[in-house]
Amino acid sequence: MRNFLTARWRRYAVAVVVAAASLGVIAACNPTKPTPPPNASLLTISPNTWTFTSFRETKTFTVHNLGPGTSQPLRVAIFGGNTSDARIELEWTLFQDNCTGKSLVQGDNCTVGVQSTHEADTTVSQTFLHVSSDNSQQGGDQATLIATCKANLQPCP
Repeated sequence: MRNFLTARWRRYAVAVVVAAASLGVIAACNPTKPTPPPNASLLTISPNTWTFTSFRETKTFTVHNLGPGTSQPLRVAIFGGNTSDARIELEWTLFQDNCTGKSLVQGDNCTVGVQSTHEADTTVSQTFLHVSSDNSQQGGDQATLIATCKANLQPCP
């Protein structure tokens, strides 16, 4: 049994074992990507940016499902940007939200209104209208909402 493998073959055997172990480590460190949801939906919002130019101005945004699948129930929210959560609640309001909880088939759309009550204090308030569902593209879609004193919002100092 001592001469099971010659010295040359032992080197090859060690190399094969090291290569197999390396492949095992690589496979363990690179998990597979999660599978995309079945019948994913692609949501878009238009317009994708809106600058509010007067106090209590309202704007209606259209959410569209480009498909190919029907969306799961939609979620609508305003958050992010350079505005704190507390200030978002004071300066931005959803109204006539016809999207929350609605499922859109491919080609269908719904609307959601946003009102700015930004009381300008020489700052620019910027946040985002987000719309998503469990089977939409990652993060859903968002529209940028901007309000500034330079846009003649009231009261301006």
